[in-house]
Amino acid sequence: MSIQELIRDVCADGLLLSPTPYGGLNVKGSVQAINKWSPVLKSNKPRILAILQSKENERRTRVLELLAEKPDRQYAFVVDAGEPALPVIVAVGIRGLATFEMAIPRDRYDPFLFLQFLDGIKSRAIN
Repeated sequence: MSIQELIRDVCADGLLLSPTPYGGLNVKGSVQAINKWSPVLKSNKPRILAILQSKENERRTRVLELLAEKPDRQYAFVVDAGEPALPVIVAVGIRGLATFEMAIPRDRYDPFLFLQFLDGIKSRAIN
């Protein structure tokens, strides 16, 4: 099983994986799923982190490029819909404020609601 397949299977079991700022692996989900996957995640942690950090860096770089392309743009975002078993990852950059990522369960992701969310953030950042 490849690392990408492992990540897909873990996420299909309801877990969310993300790298921490200090080189750790953040795992969220049910206790049963965490207990089930914990030994495999621990033994593959460096390879999982490499994949997750690489994708995170690609998305962040693309968001910053989008902001640089249009100086009047207040925010930019990149949607990584990935595979059907994975959550939707949205990387967001708000000019002069922050960049961040959100993992949204696929069945709850609504692109139009997300745009409303960004407009709300932009309004608060400007005021």
